Amino acid sequence: MHPSADSKTAAAVPLQAHGLAFAYGEGEPVLRDVSLELPAGELLALFGPNGAGKSTLLRVLGGLLQPSAGSVQVNGQAITQLSPLERARSVARMPQGLDVWPDVRVADLVWSGRYCHQRATGWGPFAWGAERDPNGSAAVQAAVAATGCDAWWQRSVRELSGGERERVLLARALAQDAPILLADEPTRSLDPEHQLAAFEILREQAQAGRAVLVVTHDWNLASQFADRLICLAAGSVHAQGDPAEVLRPEVLEPIFGRHFHFGELPAGAGPRAPFVLPWRPGPSQP
Repeated sequence: MHPSADSKTAAAVPLQAHGLAFAYGEGEPVLRDVSLELPAGELLALFGPNGAGKSTLLRVLGGLLQPSAGSVQVNGQAITQLSPLERARSVARMPQGLDVWPDVRVADLVWSGRYCHQRATGWGPFAWGAERDPNGSAAVQAAVAATGCDAWWQRSVRELSGGERERVLLARALAQDAPILLADEPTRSLDPEHQLAAFEILREQAQAGRAVLVVTHDWNLASQFADRLICLAAGSVHAQGDPAEVLRPEVLEPIFGRHFHFGELPAGAGPRAPFVLPWRPGPSQP
């Protein structure tokens, strides 16, 4: 029996959203008619002003919030039809941080990303092992090697800096080994070297066949590493396309104002990439 056209499309586009709307309680809508597709093998960067609805959109896409209108499909199936474990096996989410950081070892927090793959044995939480998760060691070791978390492996996450904690959360999401990865501002506390490293990791995940969506305020990193950009403004998609199509004055200035310097990075192995710098000229500058 040959697969249907719909199943082929679902395999190629593991995450789809159609006409999403969402509001907190009786407040104004945070999302308005948002539609997007996230194909396998693509790194999609989502950006927009503060309060545009970016983090809310990631929570809706990850199944943590239910939209008031529209739908999210994972591999052609409504995400609302998936159990929490099925959802976690399909979608890994890296949040901006945790409301309360537990006093646990880095090792345990990274291993907790494997919870959706654990076999029930009657063991308590943080009792990881090959008996419960035969593929866990390889997935965790790969995540730790990629993010460089081994230096703090036995330390409590409460002892780490903000940037180190971000790397641990990224390692946890990688260890989850889901075909869809949603990362919410993964570089906000990182120094430049580790910002580049984080985007290189996300790029490699996409090249390995995962569908990767990252929320970022760093348009220049997105320009270098993302296949496609989406600008979200006032809860709606304002623009989308490749970096050269989106990072232009006519797209950005109506949303963010006229205080940028636009240019192009020199050509390297790939196409020329645009860059945008926040720029407010002084009285003597043009």
